[in-house]
Amino acid sequence: DSFLTSKFDRIQLRNEISLQLKTLNLIQPNDEYEFYESSTDIYTVEDLVGERRQVRLILGEPGVGKTTALLKLAEIYFQDASNDVNNVNLKLPAYFDLSRWSNQEQYLDSWLIKELRTNYRINQDFAEFLLENEQMILFFDGLNEVENTYQSDCVREINKFLDQYLRTDIVVCCRREEYLNINELLTREQTTYFQVQLLQEEQINDYLASQGQTGVDLKERLQDNNLLQDLARTPLMLNIMTQLEIKNLPSTGDLEQRRQQLIDAYVKQIFSRRPNPWLRWLKYNEDQAKHWLKWLAQHMESSTFIIE
Repeated sequence: DSFLTSKFDRIQLRNEISLQLKTLNLIQPNDEYEFYESSTDIYTVEDLVGERRQVRLILGEPGVGKTTALLKLAEIYFQDASNDVNNVNLKLPAYFDLSRWSNQEQYLDSWLIKELRTNYRINQDFAEFLLENEQMILFFDGLNEVENTYQSDCVREINKFLDQYLRTDIVVCCRREEYLNINELLTREQTTYFQVQLLQEEQINDYLASQGQTGVDLKERLQDNNLLQDLARTPLMLNIMTQLEIKNLPSTGDLEQRRQQLIDAYVKQIFSRRPNPWLRWLKYNEDQAKHWLKWLAQHMESSTFIIE
């Protein structure tokens, strides 16, 4: 499917750093829920394929690679289905952006059908057939991007959907802290929780070693700068660093100030290139576009700023 494969192409899954995940348990010691690591075992995205619970929830910090993990898992299912088209037991992966969900959608299944028609360009009857016959695995991106007012309603609709479609598996990604702030949580008995881990020093060094002189120079700069080392532990920030000249890397300020300086430098570099193909189709002036790109850099996952 062109819509789904465009998502795979966008993050260039085969060339990225291999993400590591750990399992979490959700407990309620007092009035509030909290997560704790259930084991020290490290998992890869491929390990999630064999998970037997109906819901896999992928959690993590901004920029750590939640969307990348979700799409990599979707690609595995997609390849399996493509390689064995005669196997009726294999289900098709379908990607949905939950930021498009609103409370105006009374039922999740109606919204899913509408999204299938819009994004995958399939007719109403076939969309209903896939849903009713539970022929899909549903991948929900960005639960934390649902408008705050509607997040609990969205989760409530997902839970109702799971009760109705018992043979349909779903994968959801969300920022960890934002998930705990939602009043309604995914049904705990049906959910396995995974957290995408920050990059380890070995992963960062392996990636930098593949980047030629840029990687050598950046590694040298990171060695004497603890704050930049901390920022480099997310694929998003590490990739931005590799796109910048060493002289443009921030040298003053606290962690958040340096994060913002990196984003500012990255945006400035985009618009310093001539000719700039972005400006041919943007309907905004450069200042407006800079503001928009800064917002994207602050909110988007590593699916946008991909490590190649």
